[in-house]
Amino acid sequence: MTNRRHLVIPGIIVAVLSVIWDLMVALVLNIPPGYATTTAADQTVTSQVFAIIAGDVGMAVVVFGLYFAIQFSRRGSVVDYGVASRARSNVPLQAAWIGSSFVLVMFAAGFGVVELEGQTAPSLVVPASALAAGAQHDPLIVQVIGQQWQFTYRYPQYGGFETQQLRIPTDRLVQFDVTSIDVTHSFWAYQLGIKLDANQGSNNVGYVYVTKPTLINVRCGELCGLFHGYMTNVGDQAGQALSPSDFSSWLSYAEATYGPEAKNLPRFALVYYPQPLIFAP
Repeated sequence: MTNRRHLVIPGIIVAVLSVIWDLMVALVLNIPPGYATTTAADQTVTSQVFAIIAGDVGMAVVVFGLYFAIQFSRRGSVVDYGVASRARSNVPLQAAWIGSSFVLVMFAAGFGVVELEGQTAPSLVVPASALAAGAQHDPLIVQVIGQQWQFTYRYPQYGGFETQQLRIPTDRLVQFDVTSIDVTHSFWAYQLGIKLDANQGSNNVGYVYVTKPTLINVRCGELCGLFHGYMTNVGDQAGQALSPSDFSSWLSYAEATYGPEAKNLPRFALVYYPQPLIFAP
């Protein structure tokens, strides 16, 4: 029993600290990117799950390490090297260590595969109630065009007008068609939990379904040149997810304000190849 208490005492400490940590992660800590979309919610839940696992395992390593370091390094204590030898050859202890490690690794692998599969299928990132209402059959298409050094947003279903600020509605599937007219960029809409490369000559497609109005910070996630760090839409320039009525009002404003300029833009296409103004001789 004397030797067993060296496992029981730190085990109780680990259990108490782990419960506190798990409750903090689940109820107190604000784990990004949040719950504005089903995609972001999936990522938040994934982060919470692995934060709990990492915290609990890390807690166990630290507590047991400190306990044994303090317990067996006190002045005047006699170290029983036979106990250490028996611990190293303890088959049940070794089996428990290997078994728990195997379970954690397999859980992480399986959980990751399931989450990735859910995020690559458009129908799975839409709430079941919205799917039943046919949300996947009427997506709002927003073309994201990367260029040095800004993103612009084109709405082909509404005359093809183009803006510098992203506006999308809640309660409707949004399809992002992402491309570039120069170098490689990366469209990263943080609160939406989506990040898509913007490559010249390529159209990358991603889907989100926003469940509540929110600000949308957009950043370029790929080094794209001298002013890459300024290629953002944040603060006053941040995008927005609006309620359906507010989005409808914004559409009327945008079509009136930006619509007349659409005639000066290239015809809508999935990719663009701008011609240089001056050719070298």
